[in-house]
Amino acid sequence: MATLLNFRNDSRRLLNLVNDTEQITDTELTEWANKCLRNLIAWLELDLSTDTQTTVSGTKEYTISTDFLKITDVYYNNKKLWQVDEDWLSARDRSWQDDNNNVPDYFFMSARNKIKLHPTPNEAKTLDIRIIPVPTSLSDPDDSPSTLPTIYHDCFQWFMTSMAKYKLNDPINGDRYFQRYLQLRVDLRSGGGQVSEERSQFYWT
Repeated sequence: MATLLNFRNDSRRLLNLVNDTEQITDTELTEWANKCLRNLIAWLELDLSTDTQTTVSGTKEYTISTDFLKITDVYYNNKKLWQVDEDWLSARDRSWQDDNNNVPDYFFMSARNKIKLHPTPNEAKTLDIRIIPVPTSLSDPDDSPSTLPTIYHDCFQWFMTSMAKYKLNDPINGDRYFQRYLQLRVDLRSGGGQVSEERSQFYWT
């Protein structure tokens, strides 16, 4: 299992900046490691949690108290709701906002931590909002992303190096390393992808 120190060292080796902490600082590498962690957790939909509430008749908006990366599913009385947006609802029914209390079929985001149900619920029922909580940040050099399967630790160096290349005004190589990151995570998820020799040369120290 790799640590934050491993990720930073691996990225520095790819950048050829092993002993240079001025152009790219450890603080920057740590920030990019945490961005990579959040990206992978959200993409893999790991560590799911359920925010359970009770609906109120005539109330359509509900607040999620836990800080989260994304919503995966919403269930009203064990019925899965479809996620839509207001444009879709408007195209379907221009007077959709005048709905009478009924059984919800849809939900949409109304703020960073709020959802609205449509139609507006007409009963007190269980509302299960399945979310991916924000993972614990890596801060100490010995910290490891324990909620992430170990195989995906190999993705960090490519993501972090791509961010460093962008910061160093080298967008061509920033794009190149970011594409390696995207392809590697797909290869690892498929379990049978052909990982190129170049992408598989990891530098754990």
